[in-house]
Formats: sequence, C-alpha cells, structure tokens
Amino acid sequence: MALKAPISAQIELTINCNQLCGHCYNFWRYQTTGQKYQKEDRTLLPEIIKRTIEAEVLHVVLTGGEPLLYSKDTARYIKQLRDSNVAVGLNTNLSLLTQEKENILTTAGLQGVLTSLTSYDPETHHQITNSKNTHSKTLRAIESLTSKGYFVAVNMVVSQQNKDHVYPTGKLVHQLGATAFCATKMTPSPAGGQAHLEQTLNKQQTKQMLEDLLKVEEETGLDVTTLNPIPLCFTQDIERYQHILNKNCSAGKTSVGISTAGEVRACQHCDQKYGNILLEPLQDIWKRMEEWRDHSLLPEICKNCEGLRDCGGGCRESAKAHNGSRNKSDALVTGKYKKPASTKEKDLLDKTMPLRVSKNLTYRLEEEGVVLYKTTRNFTIVDNETFKVITALQGEKFTINQLERHLNTPMQLIITHLHKKKVIIGGNKKWQKS
Repeated sequence: MALKAPISAQIELTINCNQLCGHCYNFWRYQTTGQKYQKEDRTLLPEIIKRTIEAEVLHVVLTGGEPLLYSKDTARYIKQLRDSNVAVGLNTNLSLLTQEKENILTTAGLQGVLTSLTSYDPETHHQITNSKNTHSKTLRAIESLTSKGYFVAVNMVVSQQNKDHVYPTGKLVHQLGATAFCATKMTPSPAGGQAHLEQTLNKQQTKQMLEDLLKVEEETGLDVTTLNPIPLCFTQDIERYQHILNKNCSAGKTSVGISTAGEVRACQHCDQKYGNILLEPLQDIWKRMEEWRDHSLLPEICKNCEGLRDCGGGCRESAKAHNGSRNKSDALVTGKYKKPASTKEKDLLDKTMPLRVSKNLTYRLEEEGVVLYKTTRNFTIVDNETFKVITALQGEKFTINQLERHLNTPMQLIITHLHKKKVIIGGNKKWQKS
C-alpha cells in the first residue's frame, strides 16, 4: 500500500551550530566559508511547521544545526506539534543546555532527545567537534535529563579518529544513565570530498564497531543500535549482529528532510531538492520521490537479494560519495548475503495469550488502508477491515481464540504481526504499562 505522505520528517531549525564536526553530513556545511555562524532567514519556520502538520506527518524530529541556539523558538515548535498530536523528537549536542532552557523545553512537552558524544575522551571529542569545553557540558546535560526521567539516546558517529573509542564511550554513557547508546558508522557526504572518504570505516573496522557495541550490551544491559543502514552482506557472520543491523533506510520511503527554507529532500544527507513545502503541498512533493521507493536507485546486485527488505541495499548517499552515483553499490556491499536460518518468521503468538491494543496509538487514513503508528520503528499499514477490528478492541483485553470465535476468521497471523510492531501488546510483565 502506498503512503500519501511521509510518516516522519526531520526539520532543520537552523544551519548554525556551536560545533563544527569534521564528519557532519549536512551538505550545506561545505558550501560556506567555514565560519561557525552564517546569516540565515528563520522566519519561514512557523509556516513550515504548520504545513508539515497539515500534511498529517505523524512524527517530527527537530534538528539543525543546533536547535538549542534558539531554545525559545524550539520550545514553541515542540508545543505546536504536540498540541497537534504529532510525536516530537529533538536532535541536539546538549552542550548549550542550561536549567532555564531545560525548564522551557519541559514546559513545552519535550520527553526525549537524541544527543551526540564523539568520545569518552575530552581531547578527542573537542578535536572532532572543533570546540572547547563542550565535553563536560554534554555529560552534565545527559546526567541532568536522565535523572529526571527523560528518554536520552546518545549517538557516537564513528570514524577513523575515534574508531577505538566505542566500547569505553558506551560504558560512560551507561554510567550517565542514558536510555540507549548508538554507534553509527560515519556516512561520507559527496560534498565532503576526499577528506570524508578518508575518515570512513572499512568492512573490518565496521565489524569491530559492532563487536564493541555488543560488548557494551552484554556487560551493561544498555539498549544499543546503529542509526544508519549497513548492508547485511558486508560480513558472513551477520547473524551475530542481526538485531542491531535490521534497519532499512527510511529516506524517501517513509521519511523526508526539510530545510529552514522549506526545501524537501529524501534525508538530511541528500542534496537533491524535490520541491518546497512553502510552495506546494508535501503530498505532491512526496509523489515525485517515488524513485526512492520503487528500487530505481538500487544497483542490480541488490534488487533480487533476499536481504533487501531488511537492509534496503545500504545508504544511497554513501554510494554516491564512494562511487559517484546513488544507484551504485554502497561501499560495504559484497552481494554474498544468505539469510540465516534464525531470521525466519518467529512462531505465531499463543492463541490463549492475554492481549490488548497499545495505548498512545495514532493513525492516519490512506487512500488504501490505514497507518497505525506507535513509534518511528513500530508502525504498519492495515486494511480498513483490520482497522475496524483494532478500533473496536481499544480498551479491551482479549485473546486470539476469542477474536477468531467472534469474527469467525483466522486472526493469528495478523495479530502476530501487529504484536511485533507493538500495536498489540501482551505476554510479559511490562505490557500493562505500555
């Protein structure tokens, strides 16, 4: 079923940042004079937010640049989105967070952030971010937010400069009380040129990054992942990393990036503009991005791979940076993927298991079917009849047996799928709180 608009959008609130990270993926960073702060017009943002809401986007990430340079504006946009029943995330390096700014954001309804930490080591962090005294400020901010119950995920972009720091950085993140730790292989920007290519990880270094992530997970119990897609064929023992790597790139498929000027791109890495949300509806722009969804941008080696559904062929922008075109292979692609036996469909749910529909579930009507949305990772499209069933079950406890008797139709397969997507919950001690 085709989506009428993206599920999620990353909206840049500013092109300015108090840090100048050498790995920054934003293409416009390499089209300036290298100065930290640039002149920009931010007056268009209220209308951009308004039109994103009108397009029925279900999740918005406010990003930059550094949004905390303009914390009052950021708080206003958070409230505007929350009041419109849009889930909101915030990407920030947190080094500018003060108690006053924290209070403003809390009042606006912020519940969690994705922040960045390039190393446990202050010197390395400052070298990579081209900043001074930001390391300790970021650590204090993480501790402050986590102590108050915020969801705080910490992302470490991994390059040649810090590739040996993943494990100790993950341990530090755990000590700070963070909710999750992400180690993400640096994605080279085509605009970043040779300097970016020289900083990217090779296959063996990527594998070591994942090993270090697993070590953090095993020793601390911290949720770990990697944020950018990595081709599943890059190593033969992929089964070991499957739960970390099972991430299909969402660019142009379920998400978009929107600039401070309203320009719509497939993602923040991408420099190609498909239209401007200030000049036409996002839904119309979305239709012109079909090449990201119909496999037009995939290399032939990926199109018939049995792992395509899970990895999406890796990163198209990485392919462009390494090989000159988005329809070339990601640098880590080998074409030698074989689906491990353990990745076959899990057993169907027990028909006697007590279940219920998850709370805080939102939905969007499509031309065919309905999107059921829980989080950016957990959403699905169902047909209209299934949606009627889900709506009728809200607030009720049930089993698959009861449901099948009432409807006189098999429901085990679809309920198992909805359970995997956390639309339906049950079967463990935490389900009553979800």
